Amino acid sequence: MGATAPIRHLQTLRSEFWVVATARFVNRLGAFSLGFLSLYLVRVGRLPVETTGLVLTGFGAATIPSRLAGGWISDHIGNREALLIGLVATSASQVGLAVATSTTTFAVFAVALGLSFEIFEPATASVVAASVPQEERTLAFGILALVMNVAGMLAGLVAAVVAGAGLRWLFVIDAATTLLAAAFVGFGPVSERSSRPEQVGRTTESWRRDRRLAAVTVTNTLFAILYLQLFILLPLTITDRGESPRAIGVVLTISASVVVVAGLAITPYLAHLPHGLVLRAGLLLFGTGLCLNATARTLPRFVAAAVIWASADLAVIGRLPAVVADIAPPDQRGRYLAVYGSSWGTASVIAPLIGTSMYVRLGAATTWWILGLVSAGLVPIHRLLAGRG
Repeated sequence: MGATAPIRHLQTLRSEFWVVATARFVNRLGAFSLGFLSLYLVRVGRLPVETTGLVLTGFGAATIPSRLAGGWISDHIGNREALLIGLVATSASQVGLAVATSTTTFAVFAVALGLSFEIFEPATASVVAASVPQEERTLAFGILALVMNVAGMLAGLVAAVVAGAGLRWLFVIDAATTLLAAAFVGFGPVSERSSRPEQVGRTTESWRRDRRLAAVTVTNTLFAILYLQLFILLPLTITDRGESPRAIGVVLTISASVVVVAGLAITPYLAHLPHGLVLRAGLLLFGTGLCLNATARTLPRFVAAAVIWASADLAVIGRLPAVVADIAPPDQRGRYLAVYGSSWGTASVIAPLIGTSMYVRLGAATTWWILGLVSAGLVPIHRLLAGRG
């Protein structure tokens, strides 16, 4: 199985996958604004760091009902509808942030962004899961992750240029690409079968009491609290240590490039390894990258750290949706994926409060050391929650 295996596999997928992958590629191409949100609130909004943490907490809290609503819409109304509602509402919220002028308006539109930001995620995963046989889902989700990271790599280059023109422009361009993604979904060949999930003899809602789903959700919540610090604290750390905002775009580009290059080479092989082995290796790599942020004081060192922590995209973020899709009954797949995905919303509430508080009180170096060591400490917790597979 060669390095081009993911590309060959992509050619066998149904048109629904192509539509969603293309739409999410376009959306991700402009989705660099979230990585600058903390810096945007501090620099443009002139909010204190701890106030910024509260606003980001509001954003995170809003993503929880957003993801759950997306799962309900996906299961009961249709995947196309969930994608369109989420993308259009997200674009409108980004425009609001671009024109905000007061603490109140910044906070209102940040929460509005949270309420819309996750609606389309369960539908995306549901379409991908339906596009391939169960035994190929891990590889299919890996391919989608590669598509998203190619867009992320290009987005970092765009961000590095646009950030020099003004941080508000990041949100304007993000809004435009999100609306373009909605156009792909609205006019693309998404069949009625994929747009309205099949009813396969609706049973009791097992997602409410599935222990496997609970284990995956708890594990990912802990990981997500750490991962989100890259969006909350890393921009502040880079600029506080003397680099320009453009350096943030460079780091984002390098991290996405690592995932793309490594993913093309090893995704087919990772797909055949046990879930638990891959996830635990990812947690260790991620922790190492966070620790390297503690000592980085120049752009090359931040890039070196990014090369390490970006590997977690392949090992953790790209793997867990396939795990959830495997355990979900077909008629509840949207809600299973929404419950799992709500772990990011829960983490978004907790992460800004923890991260900004640690950053102010302990300093950047100590904060990153603690976060890295905690990631390594999640390995035995993961074995306990998710088993030894």
